Amino acid sequence: MLRSRLFSSSLRPQCRLLFSTPVGLSRHHARPKTKIAPPPKVVPPPKVEAETPDLLNTDSAFEPPPGEAVFSSRNQIIFVGLVSSGVYLWAAARTNADTEAWAARVAPYNPLARVNTRAIMEARLERLVKTLRNWGMVVVEATQSLSDIPRTTIRQAYGKVASRFANASDAQRTCYYICALNGAVFLAWRVPGLGRFMHNNFVHHPLSGRSTTLLTSVFSHSTFFHLLFNSMALTSFGYSAGKFLERRQADGSSARLESNVAYHFFAFFVAAGLCASLASHVVRVGTQRLLFPTLSKAAQDAARIRGGSLGASGAIYATVTLTAMANPDTYVTPIFLNWPIPIQYGVGGMMMLDLVGLLRGWRMFDHVAHLGGAVFGIMYYYVGPRIWDSCRDVAAYFNGKNPPQKY
Repeated sequence: MLRSRLFSSSLRPQCRLLFSTPVGLSRHHARPKTKIAPPPKVVPPPKVEAETPDLLNTDSAFEPPPGEAVFSSRNQIIFVGLVSSGVYLWAAARTNADTEAWAARVAPYNPLARVNTRAIMEARLERLVKTLRNWGMVVVEATQSLSDIPRTTIRQAYGKVASRFANASDAQRTCYYICALNGAVFLAWRVPGLGRFMHNNFVHHPLSGRSTTLLTSVFSHSTFFHLLFNSMALTSFGYSAGKFLERRQADGSSARLESNVAYHFFAFFVAAGLCASLASHVVRVGTQRLLFPTLSKAAQDAARIRGGSLGASGAIYATVTLTAMANPDTYVTPIFLNWPIPIQYGVGGMMMLDLVGLLRGWRMFDHVAHLGGAVFGIMYYYVGPRIWDSCRDVAAYFNGKNPPQKY
């Protein structure tokens, strides 16, 4: 669960000849009548200019923008507010429409029967299982002409994937989709011709003055293990966070039916990632505003290029802290330990480690983004469900309908 920092180094190791003997210290008997021919002159080969810049060198992949607009966070704050609000309103509108359609489908003709959130979710699960079985028949027909080993392997693989997908919660399925999107972005990083494009559009450089990279960098992972660890953490804690959102909607004070928590969880993930990126942006821009005038011109250009960050760990931190607040008695087993510990101790230890890294200036991870995501998850535990209900009311108002209510 890491949000990595990208920075390049222009330092190259200096090499020395291992066997260098000064001429005055070497003794030999010269023959006066013997003429030693001068060594042949070595002609260096002509330099060949590369047609494309080195994509691994961040200096050639990103040009620092001119002017002092890079020190402003106003546009980034406006961008995060607008995008977060837009994503929540879109998710609320989709949830209202989906819930209304399923409530009409599930409601029996008997007016005394009750339609609740659990009944709708059970009906949705039944339909999902039917859809997966139909796709299973397609796989069976498509593998008829194969030999025994590949046919059996493909069918068993589909059966395991379909079973896991059907048994997953709505939030977990959303995590699978997010991981697939992150994987697609990771593959784009592997394409040699896209290095410059990915570095400019999927890494957030605080001094670049750009706002869109606050969002795109959340889904960006340039190394395999960075993607792997974040995906494992997201699918693990996303289940518990989604269950909390379902429980608050079904058993809490909300009077609204909800057929699917997937849209709510996706909006939560995007908003958490944006706020974590914004927290890192504001702190780093403020720091650079104080230090930038004291740097040389070369150091100023390097500061605009280096120090970019990417990764979904800010949003995942929010998921972890939301889970810890909702399930304080839960135990977790860290990867580097062999025994479970209380989740509150684990989360507190991670936040303390990030705080120490921030104070000591550790640069491997974006500690401000981690802490920003953690604070977002804690705050969402208290006010998030009420904000979600308000978004559903606003979306229903613009749609001219009331949100589906519980009976």
